This record gives sequence, structure tokens and C-alpha cells, in this order.
Amino acid sequence: RLSDYRSGDTQHGDGNWCGGSMTLNEGAETMGTGDGHAGHRPAIAGLDEREVTSVYYFTLFPNALVSLHPDYVMLHTLWPRDVDRTEVTCEWFFEPETVARDDFDPSDAIDFWDMVNRQDWHVCELAQMGIRAKGFLAGRFSSHEGDVHRFDSLVAERYLEALG
Repeated sequence: RLSDYRSGDTQHGDGNWCGGSMTLNEGAETMGTGDGHAGHRPAIAGLDEREVTSVYYFTLFPNALVSLHPDYVMLHTLWPRDVDRTEVTCEWFFEPETVARDDFDPSDAIDFWDMVNRQDWHVCELAQMGIRAKGFLAGRFSSHEGDVHRFDSLVAERYLEALG
């Protein structure tokens, strides 16, 4: 396990963003396959002791997710294409010096996030099936759905402004 899901914190920004952090478990260097060992990839220059053992996640509404890892930055951009279709673009950014190395290999990070993303997307598809079910009744948000609640609040605020 790379991180305990209870680690880190949550940040609710003023405006169109929210985010949080999580702490890597002892011995883990990154979010990647191979038990979280970045191996040949150094941490991003200038990170302090806490930052080199943490991952920071931010949602930039309406459609971007930014993840700051000790050795790379990842950007997910979501493009709604229909009521039941979203195109997701995932991009990884590494320091130029790291990319220029002969032994540069980002596959552990890419493979890890390919696996995690596919699992997440499957859960989203199942949730959407439930929401479309005839007997579905919306309930309250759980305490783990702060980003979703924030997005719904922003949409509601925009509707109120338009009606204003």
C-alpha cells in the first residue's frame, strides 16, 4: 500500500478549486507500480522534507484535476461529450533534466494511473447506472464527497446569478 487513505488533509479554496494532500507510507517514493519506488527518477527540485513524502491533489472546476507528486505532475482534463460520455485526457509532466536522462522511464507512473483510472471509471459507470434507475432517490452527500458538493454548489450559484 502506497498511502493510507486517512492520511493528509482537505483544502476548500475560495473560488473554483478545492484539494487536499495525502502522505506516502514509509518506503514509498511515488504513486507508481513497483511498490512506489521511483528508482531512477529523482524528486522534483526544491521540495522540502514534507513535500517529498506527500502527494497534493487539486480540482480546478469545472474540468481539471492536478496531482503534484514528488517526482512528477499529472493533469487530468475532462471533456463532457454527451450525458453519458466524458473524454478524459491524462498528461504527465517530469522535469526536463529527468526526461533527458538515458534511463528515463515513466511507465511505472503511467501503468499505475492507467490501472487506478480504469477502476475509478468503472465505479463511475456503475454509479451512473444506479442514478438512471427508475427507483433512484438522491440523498445527502457523504463527508467524503466534498469536491462533488463544491461542484454542485458552483453550478447552483451560476444558475442563481443567471436568474438574478
